[in-house]
Amino acid sequence: MPSFINISDNSGRNLCDISSDFGNLRISALRKASRISDSVDSVTIGPASVVENNENWNENIENKPNNLNITNKNFEKSTIIPNSSSRSGITFSIKKLLLENETQRREEVRQAIDKRKQQMEKSERALQQEMALMREILATKREREEAAELAKLEAEEEKLAQQSEIKKRHEQQLHVQRMQERKERLEREAEECRILKERETLFQRIRNNLRERCKDVGMLSKTSKDKNSVLQMLGPYTMKLKELSQQIEMINEKARKGELTDYDVHLADQIARQGEEILNDCAAEIARIEAFYEEETAKREHEMKLAAANVQIENAILQQAAQQSYAIDGQTLQQLHHDLEIIQPLDGLPETPPNEIASNAPETGATTTDSSSVETVIYEQDHESFQIYQAAKQFLEQCTESQAFREFKESIATKKFRFECQKAINVPVNTISVINGSHLLDKYNKLRNLLSGRSPLNVNQYPQGPLFCKNLLARNIVSQGETLVSSKSEAAFGIAAVTLALMCDFPDFAELLKAHFYKTCPYLIPHFPSKLQGQSDEEYYTELGYKYIDGVVEKQTKFLTRISGIMRLYATIIVTNRRRGVTCAHPLGLQIAWRWLASTINYEVQPKFADICATLILDMLEVVGNSLWTAYPRQCPKLLNLLRQHYYPQVQNCGGVSGGPVARLEKFLNDSIVNNFIPPPEGQLPPNFW
Repeated sequence: MPSFINISDNSGRNLCDISSDFGNLRISALRKASRISDSVDSVTIGPASVVENNENWNENIENKPNNLNITNKNFEKSTIIPNSSSRSGITFSIKKLLLENETQRREEVRQAIDKRKQQMEKSERALQQEMALMREILATKREREEAAELAKLEAEEEKLAQQSEIKKRHEQQLHVQRMQERKERLEREAEECRILKERETLFQRIRNNLRERCKDVGMLSKTSKDKNSVLQMLGPYTMKLKELSQQIEMINEKARKGELTDYDVHLADQIARQGEEILNDCAAEIARIEAFYEEETAKREHEMKLAAANVQIENAILQQAAQQSYAIDGQTLQQLHHDLEIIQPLDGLPETPPNEIASNAPETGATTTDSSSVETVIYEQDHESFQIYQAAKQFLEQCTESQAFREFKESIATKKFRFECQKAINVPVNTISVINGSHLLDKYNKLRNLLSGRSPLNVNQYPQGPLFCKNLLARNIVSQGETLVSSKSEAAFGIAAVTLALMCDFPDFAELLKAHFYKTCPYLIPHFPSKLQGQSDEEYYTELGYKYIDGVVEKQTKFLTRISGIMRLYATIIVTNRRRGVTCAHPLGLQIAWRWLASTINYEVQPKFADICATLILDMLEVVGNSLWTAYPRQCPKLLNLLRQHYYPQVQNCGGVSGGPVARLEKFLNDSIVNNFIPPPEGQLPPNFW
């Protein structure tokens, strides 16, 4: 781009040189004027100048040197004037010189202006050309940018269109998938409804069939000739039919709620078959009674004279047969008791000798076949269990019912502390899982540090703080058995591992935990409370472990499920191994399980406790049975045989039994005896897991 400052002409001069000459000229003129200012007092240059006839002045003018730097050679020659020139000639020469200088100056100025103008025009043309070039470049660049932007916009629009198309296709696929899933769900629901309806229809047919069998049994009793004998014979069958009817009604309750399953239908079918068998047995017995009655009637008609003698002989024979039968039964029971008494644990195993089945303490002596001796043994068994129950109850009352503890629980000042303690206990307990050993160790360390006062929440800041936390933890663990373990039995092993470690660290916590176990479910001792005089039904059922909601006792099925979870957690603690490096005695060893089984078997079964005993025995054997079989391989098979041959028939023949627990117990006993093995519980932790 051309510069507007440095513009040169052909002669090498520029405007700066011209302006410098004018400056020198002005300075020279001013110097001369200052020298002659004293002698000249009028105008001497221009048309208004006054020429005075003063020779001295003229001579001074002529003698003054001309210092003007004039480049024109003709001008230099014309300035040489002889001294003899006249005044007019001098005047003419000065004027002419000045005029020529002025003319020359003007010409130079005009040329410089023209040249400057030409340079400016040239610069302007160059600038215009450059501007035009720049405009073209900018236009080209703008066109390229616009084209690129347009291409970018088109690409983005295309991309958005593709994404929109993909999204549309995806939504269509999702819609089709949802429609397909909805269709499948509707078909599945329709199929489930159809199956459920078929189940209900089949169940109602089975139920009606059982009702018909019950009516047929009643009709048989009405048409019998010997009504007294028939009614006496039908007593056990009537109780059995009543039990079957109750089981059918329980299944019918599930059918009304829409919860009927194939297992329920199968169970109802088995119940109906039992009803058929009872009907057939009743018919056979009634036919036998009828035949016997007719035979006896004929004999009485033909032998009226010998009737009294025949009656006496028959009574004597029946009495002798009964005595022989009792002696045989007593001898068999004595032999079984004796076999169990002489059992000793295997060498090398922990010293947890099992209790005798017929006697809970060695000092009670050998078991006899006398019925009075058996009753005494049962009383001593119940007495010991009752003592354990009372001791646990008193210990819990001393800890939680004291004046200081009640004030601590009711104080407003400790409300926030109690809330923090509850949170610090509930969170670890509710998140216990058998993911790995590190997870269990983390939960155990949190609870141990809390109970020992080494956590950020210092429980020792209040005197009742440690007891409050231990009691709260024990109650929470028992609650886990009622809720979590009752629905997911495998969860018991993680809870039991942490619980056992804490029981070894804090013996008072171990006692509190056992007290809460026994208070919530006294059958763990076992203890079967009797109703006291003046005791209300709610108080009695609460002591039995039932819960009341709005004044209504919980249903039996829910109660059995809940105490089954408690028993499984309790039994899981028994079979859980102590942590590596722990040397303290096991707070609940295998001897506890053996003693419980022995005490329960010796307890005389009552109708209201029959299904409870069957449920808890099954839970105990499923969890602890494998460990007992391993520790006592000779005793366990005999224990199972005693359960199947003597205890199970008592439970089965007891009135008011729900049937489900009894059937499951029978199947377990048969499978264990046939296989000569009890499998380990599902979910049991391996040794040294953590």
